[in-house]
Amino acid sequence: MSNQYYKDIVSLETVTSSGGNEGAVKTVYWDLVGTHTDGTVARFKTMTELSPETTEGFVAFESLTANTVLGWLDAAVATSYLDECEGIVDLIIEDKRTEKTPRAIPWA
Repeated sequence: MSNQYYKDIVSLETVTSSGGNEGAVKTVYWDLVGTHTDGTVARFKTMTELSPETTEGFVAFESLTANTVLGWLDAAVATSYLDECEGIVDLIIEDKRTEKTPRAIPWA
């Protein structure tokens, strides 16, 4: 398939870390978005738990950027899981691209 993918951050969940950092990101809710060359788009909703104690370089919540959080995601999400997500997006796209004919059940 010739689908292109990107991660779309939807929301963040924060906690106060044991180190006292308020607003430390604990959970990232994100969608993997895939686009086929014909323009068909599909989203797969998922989330990733982070460890506020080990997340590289604490950044105050108000100073976060998409690139910072995407970097944390890239470090935290296993390649095998990302491959699974891409596979699901591929299936959704293929389903959207497949012509379907609704029909009444024959015994009605």
